[in-house]
Amino acid sequence: MKLSTLMTAGLTLFIAFAGSTDANAQGKAQAANRDEALTKIVATERAFAKFALDSAAQKGFDRYLAHDAYVFRPRAMKASEAATRAPLPANLALAWEPEWADASRAGDLGYTTGPWVSGARNNAQADPRFGQYLTIWRRQADGTYLGVLDGGVATPASATSPQKLRTLPASGYAGTPNAAKDKASLLRADNSFAAAAKTSGYSAAVKTLATPDMRLLRNGATPVVGADSVAASTNAARVTWWVPVETTVAESGDFGYTRGTYVITLPQGRQDSGDYVRIWKRDAGGAWRIGVDLLMPAR
Repeated sequence: MKLSTLMTAGLTLFIAFAGSTDANAQGKAQAANRDEALTKIVATERAFAKFALDSAAQKGFDRYLAHDAYVFRPRAMKASEAATRAPLPANLALAWEPEWADASRAGDLGYTTGPWVSGARNNAQADPRFGQYLTIWRRQADGTYLGVLDGGVATPASATSPQKLRTLPASGYAGTPNAAKDKASLLRADNSFAAAAKTSGYSAAVKTLATPDMRLLRNGATPVVGADSVAASTNAARVTWWVPVETTVAESGDFGYTRGTYVITLPQGRQDSGDYVRIWKRDAGGAWRIGVDLLMPAR
């Protein structure tokens, strides 16, 4: 499929905002904050994509990512550093569309993920590249949102089929937020998952620590959705080492993410290393569970 065809057809996605009600929300105000946050996050993501396609990809990243945001070129680096050390090519045509969106109860932190396609602006007939992205958004003091992390993987073209937007239900957690304790508990969860994956295998660890609708993003593969499907698709993988370097939790204590480095052993003994990003949500009992797991190879 040529880039020119895909830009006009494949990425003209027919989006329906499939919001969900939150049966366990702590009051109408909190639910309204989250609904408003989801709407703003999705709108900002689409504005980001439009601006990057209409002007230049790097200009889009400069405008919609926070100065201290992290991008992967291919390893993690600050967006401000990447703009000078590893800027996106001037002739890069990059388009994307959110398929999933989620946010904390407080509405201060959320993410979008979905398909991207890239090609060359000066060669409309060139074969494009395809992938899936993940952008984490944080609310600013003025109520707008900026990306604080942007990563992704390459995928087969089939993973870029148009999909309706899905907004995930709010976390079932209703505990009292405590910034220090919430951050410490998320770090423990990430380390516990790493230990379980190393001892018993990734598949076994996922079965006990994933959300039911977990999304797995791996380079060269179509996204896998659902805890059972993720466990089945990773049965042969063995994580041998990973270390978290960043832990961030929302003001409401129900939503957060971890970022770090990994080494994983794949079938036939092949090893892969790079950076990981993991989205976490708390269940009604307060346990952290994985909502999105993204591995970005160091090559």
